[in-house]
Amino acid sequence: MRLIKDGQEAEVEGIHTDVESLLLPYLNRPEAEPRVVVRLSLDGQEVPAGDLDDLSRVSLDECERVDVETASVCEVARQSLASAGEYADRVREALFKTAQLMRTDRPEVANDSFIDTIDAMSILLFTLQAASQHLGPEANSVEEITAKVQPWLDALADAQQAQDWIRVADYLEYEIAPVLGETRGRVAPLCSNEALG
Repeated sequence: MRLIKDGQEAEVEGIHTDVESLLLPYLNRPEAEPRVVVRLSLDGQEVPAGDLDDLSRVSLDECERVDVETASVCEVARQSLASAGEYADRVREALFKTAQLMRTDRPEVANDSFIDTIDAMSILLFTLQAASQHLGPEANSVEEITAKVQPWLDALADAQQAQDWIRVADYLEYEIAPVLGETRGRVAPLCSNEALG
């Protein structure tokens, strides 16, 4: 079996039945930063990205060539932050739209938008927190976004439970949206070429 890792042929020792056992020596070397698989093909067939989460389930049965592209955990974290910066702008737009719908005095119409917006914001905040954990102290300014938003999410839940739709709208537009507006500026320095180098 041939293993092409990050464009270079790598030595294959032993017999491997799955991709995880094949790549384990290359991904978690104690002297180097941990790496993750970002692209994989077996005999020229691309493995779907969703299957990269559990490489032990990707069989090497009758496989002759494995091409794998890896990235350091920090590189992946920086890429996630760059995407989160762009995603934050879309979430902010959704917050404004939802706030406007809440103020129409027809909260039942705004409810679907509200649920989608809260889900999107949860994904954004999770991404920011997960990515920043891999970047250490340099990501403190990104973690502050989550810290600033969290109390407003609690207040938002209270206002929603009280069915105070104007207060819900105000929290979305005047408290949470401005904090999310800081996202792109805070992640940009972490995603620059200097940070990646």
